[in-house]
Amino acid sequence: MGRKFLFFIGSLLASLLVNAQQHFPLKGKVFDDTVLPSVYITMDQDSVLEFLDYNNRLSDHEYPATFVFDDGTSRDTMQNVGFRLRGNTSRKASKKSFKVSFNAFVGGQKYHGLEKMNINGEHNDPSIIRSKLCFDMLDYLRVPASRTNHVKLYINEVYFGLYLNVEHIDEEFTQSRYGGKGNLYKCTYGANLAYIGANKLNYAKPYYELKQPLSLTGYEDLAHFIDVLNDTSSASFECELEKVFNVNSYLKSIVMDVLCGNWDGPNYNMNNFYLYFNPNTKQFEYIPYDLDNTFGVDWIDRDWSNRNIYTWSKGNNGRPLYDKILRNSMFRERYTVLLNKAIKEYYNVAALSPKVYALKTLITQAAIEDTFRIKDYGYTVSDFNNSFGYFSKDHVKFGLVDFITRRATSATSQLGDIENVGVTAFAYATHIDYDNDSVTFSLIAKSENKSKPIRLQYIWDFQSAIWYDTLDLVLEENGMYSLTIAWPDQFKTLSFVFEMEDELGKKNNYPSCNMIELEKVRTGIGLYINEILADNANGMQDEEGKNEDWIELYYNGSSSINLKGYYLTDDITNPYKFPLPEITLESGGFTLIWADSDEQDGVNHANFKLSKDGEDLALFNEDGILVDRILFGSQSEDVSFGRKTDGDSEWIYFGTTTPNSPNDGTVGLYESKKPDILVYPNPTNGIISIACPNPYTYTLYSSDAKAILTGSMEGSINLRDFPDGLYVLQLLSDGQLSTIKIVLLR
Repeated sequence: MGRKFLFFIGSLLASLLVNAQQHFPLKGKVFDDTVLPSVYITMDQDSVLEFLDYNNRLSDHEYPATFVFDDGTSRDTMQNVGFRLRGNTSRKASKKSFKVSFNAFVGGQKYHGLEKMNINGEHNDPSIIRSKLCFDMLDYLRVPASRTNHVKLYINEVYFGLYLNVEHIDEEFTQSRYGGKGNLYKCTYGANLAYIGANKLNYAKPYYELKQPLSLTGYEDLAHFIDVLNDTSSASFECELEKVFNVNSYLKSIVMDVLCGNWDGPNYNMNNFYLYFNPNTKQFEYIPYDLDNTFGVDWIDRDWSNRNIYTWSKGNNGRPLYDKILRNSMFRERYTVLLNKAIKEYYNVAALSPKVYALKTLITQAAIEDTFRIKDYGYTVSDFNNSFGYFSKDHVKFGLVDFITRRATSATSQLGDIENVGVTAFAYATHIDYDNDSVTFSLIAKSENKSKPIRLQYIWDFQSAIWYDTLDLVLEENGMYSLTIAWPDQFKTLSFVFEMEDELGKKNNYPSCNMIELEKVRTGIGLYINEILADNANGMQDEEGKNEDWIELYYNGSSSINLKGYYLTDDITNPYKFPLPEITLESGGFTLIWADSDEQDGVNHANFKLSKDGEDLALFNEDGILVDRILFGSQSEDVSFGRKTDGDSEWIYFGTTTPNSPNDGTVGLYESKKPDILVYPNPTNGIISIACPNPYTYTLYSSDAKAILTGSMEGSINLRDFPDGLYVLQLLSDGQLSTIKIVLLR
């Protein structure tokens, strides 16, 4: 045991939920970049002539149109959408950019969850892929940013050319990435984040466009962030900034900027970014956009392939976000590690050339047929082809492969002392075991030098006099550090930080200053999701005589409980999705909820269905606190999935279901021999192989319990598009569910 004594906290330490509030939706149909879809716009021809008139180039007038999206396998049509010009300097171009607004004339209308679609002409770029390469790199870095793909655009059956479809940043974007509805700011030229006084109205500028203009706290929050950024002393800058800003995500964005040569963002040109105030973390998030002035595109006579990676900003012109963060030694070290990692893994000719030329193969014919492409700068087919390799013409100083080669070489030569940056953590995970009153910590970390034991400092209920302890984590054979400790009933919250030191004495904490907070939320409630049936074909029927899916709840508290004020959901970001009816359960009691989306059938019919392919099911109380949760994989017909005994921590399959009855782990089991399953290598640097004698399906979950990959009978799974960290693989074979912890470490 480590030292243990009474410790007093003078001020409340802020909690930092690393990665827990960032989600990365799949590309889906609209942003599938393995195909080249076509977008067809049909509208009044007079309207087309009107918005193409140069004198109307600044108009945002929306014209009614019909929208068709055809990806080669299916064709969707939407009536009465809005269609207009978009962009800034591109409005003067012959090849325009456009915006589709699905809800312009029909309130609430969306297409695959999108209210708007940005169709960008990319007229400055002879290759038409520079923006996409930048957004793809942000995806590799796991920075929440727009999804992109190329599309062919037709207006009234006339081919208008090859375009880039860029996801619009709005409330749908922030909800899908951060699970909340905070204030969103579009920051355009002039947004240098300089401090201009305490009055919040000083920041109500056009270049800090608040997308929720009725928000009472919008500019107050922004003013506070800018104040912390500019006026915090060097001694406390690191800690205070992490309280109000997601520094790690921003550092990754800088990596993209300096490697891809993006000078038209805030770090050089005080332009082209969004800020989002995340109400879940109380931090601002940095969201990059408009990434076409990259990879050697230059209008101001600079060699962006050779610019210093530590002094990227415009010197002596007030860029506090970049300058102050890079002057901080801890943030600078993190940035150095991220840069080094990105160059080795992603930003080099060997890794990027195949991607560059695969995109070229996909779009070449569409680009050749694009007659609008040549109207602004006279780009020929030869210019298009050469721009992928070695090229220089007008404002485009380098071809893509040429720029990547120069930039990677230059950046590598400029890297700081990578040998002495200390131990760097890449991912962590925690698991609270409510049945055994314990918590397990897991951490993935690396050091260029040998690491001393990594320590966990944790504090119980730090708002008052509390006990704290420091213990060593154990380095397991799979390269992961872990530790399990008991969680006494008298404590509700636990705050912790990982302390790291290498053999040269270089110390580093993760997080660097603030602590991560956990809350034990289920102690004493005793209400459980006990059994589910997600593929009911021939089993128990509801009051209407229909075979619907169901969820069994079980209560084992010492006194009765009324379920009013509790909620079931299949969407962890929406804890109040289905309010439970006013039913009283005695200790040992059960109740059944039909998961059929048929609320009209009664109060015990939920407004969602269960997926037989597996999903996340959770139970919350009226304060939005998690009471119980189960992640389940693919289900078999008429086979239920439940706790081995009522309230037990072990889940098994039942061939004979037991709705509203006790679960008996020896009766009604789904009989099958558990297959011999081998998943290797583990840890992995990107590819895991699966050896299983029987057919199987699988679901891969991230450390924050989000299903990110599903499949069946593939033999291997490619994790190279995901960041280093901890993952959970649930594999269903022959009626048995196997859960395997995967460590991705590169």
